[in-house]
Amino acid sequence: MIASVISTRSEIPSKTTLEPGSLGPVQETMLITLWARSIESQRPDALTRDDKAVEIQRRLEYDFSRFERGWKSQIGVAVRDRYIDRLTRAFLERHPESNIINLGAGLDTRCFRIDNGLAHWFDVDLPDAIALRSKFIEQTSRRTFLETSGDDFHWMDRIRDTNNRPTLLIAEGVLMFFEERLVHELIKRQSEVFTKGEMIFDLIGPMMVQFPFLHDTLPRTRARFRWGAKSLHAPIAWKGKYEFASSRSMLEEEPARWRWMRWCRYLPILHRQFFVVHLQSPSAHDQTKNVDSWM
Repeated sequence: MIASVISTRSEIPSKTTLEPGSLGPVQETMLITLWARSIESQRPDALTRDDKAVEIQRRLEYDFSRFERGWKSQIGVAVRDRYIDRLTRAFLERHPESNIINLGAGLDTRCFRIDNGLAHWFDVDLPDAIALRSKFIEQTSRRTFLETSGDDFHWMDRIRDTNNRPTLLIAEGVLMFFEERLVHELIKRQSEVFTKGEMIFDLIGPMMVQFPFLHDTLPRTRARFRWGAKSLHAPIAWKGKYEFASSRSMLEEEPARWRWMRWCRYLPILHRQFFVVHLQSPSAHDQTKNVDSWM
């Protein structure tokens, strides 16, 4: 089932209380990333500035103090945001009038950071996540909310039928909560539906799935990781009609901010626990290919 959620509110309430249990376990993780972006924006040396994230956090009645010791999660979100922003800006420079699909949108605010005034943003998520998003972010002629179930990818057809623009799909902090077969199906179907397209997603390694206590904020929620990639061979093999463009371990970004964890980038088994992958259609010849040595 898929439906477009249209806001009829004339005004957005100044404060919103999040009732216990109103979000599903995985959807609850959007509060971690919202907190991390807001905290980053308030640092004097912030890697990204996100005033919208700060605004939403201040307007949401929720006990964010449960995440306050999660410095690894906080820097992880910050470096991932900046890196994916960089890739997305490059896509928008190549294709100003394009579609940007935000899969598992939650309370993501990238569209407020880097929108070029021409792209159409499609925010795709489960119904309870879209309902919360609608309390803080309004739909416009270039921003559309789409509800979906976890294993339903028909929203791709709907977006394709809307226009035939080049399309970038971003799945940030999402695929580790999917079963492996769904990750495979998503990548394959994306490449078939959007032949003029690209895909950016982050992956974790199996260690984070096997030992969830290593994550410093996830245990504060009801969510649990379901899948981790042992190497890049699987997602590259699943690329369908796309080509591999690049990958990068997020531990390579801002080593000083990672504190003692910066040394983990020298150990292959730890280096591959958190990385971003970029796939693209064959027509995108201007993208430089770059792959980490641990592939």
